[in-house]
Amino acid sequence: MFRGFKQVLQRRDIVALCVFIFMADSLSGIVIPTFSIYAQGLGASLVLIGVLSSAVGITSMITAIPSGMLSDRIGRRRVLLFGMMVWTVALISFAIVDHPYLLFPGRILMGAAIILTFGIGAAYMGDITSGEERGPAFGLYATAMGLGFAVGPLIGGPIAANFGIAWSYGFGAMVAVAGFFFGLRYLPHDPPHEPSEPTDSGEEEPEARTGFFQVLLYPPLLIVSVAVFLQSTAFMGAIQNFFPLYGQDVAIISAGFIATMFSVRAFASTGVRIPMGILANTLTTSGVMTISLVIMGLSLIGISQTTDTTLLTIFLALEGIGFGGFVTAGQAFIAEISTNQTRGTAMGIYRMAAAVGSAGGPVLLGVIASQWSLGTVFLLTGVVVLIGAMGVAWTVPWRRIFFGRPQTW
Repeated sequence: MFRGFKQVLQRRDIVALCVFIFMADSLSGIVIPTFSIYAQGLGASLVLIGVLSSAVGITSMITAIPSGMLSDRIGRRRVLLFGMMVWTVALISFAIVDHPYLLFPGRILMGAAIILTFGIGAAYMGDITSGEERGPAFGLYATAMGLGFAVGPLIGGPIAANFGIAWSYGFGAMVAVAGFFFGLRYLPHDPPHEPSEPTDSGEEEPEARTGFFQVLLYPPLLIVSVAVFLQSTAFMGAIQNFFPLYGQDVAIISAGFIATMFSVRAFASTGVRIPMGILANTLTTSGVMTISLVIMGLSLIGISQTTDTTLLTIFLALEGIGFGGFVTAGQAFIAEISTNQTRGTAMGIYRMAAAVGSAGGPVLLGVIASQWSLGTVFLLTGVVVLIGAMGVAWTVPWRRIFFGRPQTW
């Protein structure tokens, strides 16, 4: 089990990709904890804040599949480098605006950048790994994402507190430029296409199917797409947009401390990702995904029931643990059911499902927050995620979760 992880650490291509993704997710860590406060300071209402977040999700939803298909054709490396350039422009856009409606171009670019880096990076990790290396490699990849998201607030928070939130976004743009040049120097070129192989059951895999809809309608891919939709609604819909406002307005927590709470969440999330990647080799990726959704749902309900700073920090950290387990298992699952001939397309479908949650969730939850309360946002989201987790568990029999492989469904 741990031999695979040791092999992963010795692979320069895997480590270089993880460093690149670490830099990309540090940009998310700079923006996410403070964006709703920044937008509110420019005059945005709660509903507009939700719409601004949905702009990220809608753009991600539109670009996910085309970006994945493009990377299948021209290679992941080129798309990854372009994604870091898009991050740069988005962050500069945030830093220079003086009206909430002018935040839309940056949010649209951010949605594209998320797909062009995280989504394509996960597909690329699937290309360069196989066998017992794959679970630990995705654990390391998800850990790099988590560390980036943890470090981002630690850098952006103090800059925002001392110089203003716009300055933190300007610093993020410089990090994105550095990430581009790092990738240009160290990201390896794409491996050649691997041949298609039949499953153990003799059924045709999606990589052997040349049609887009044949990939889209592959049952395991549909199931994991429902699961990532729920995960995205919980994080991108509730946590990202409304936890900072909940902490500031209901629990009376400062913006700087909220950024620190997000860092605690990120470190907790990061700490479980390599173990979850290793565990997925035994428990299977689908089992890890189901358990992670349950943890997220219970944590959201917990947030809705307290205004105590310590408890909020604990529940936010637990939500991060569930999120970390899901990120690791979900991406590894996509890699298991595809090859690099269609992995970009499959990952694009997966990311599109996540984008549907991040696009629709914030608007609906913004309306709920306006009509009822911020606490209701977390309660309802938590209940829906728990119901969805039970549905996923029912769809994937427990015997197969613990002992089967996804190709045998």
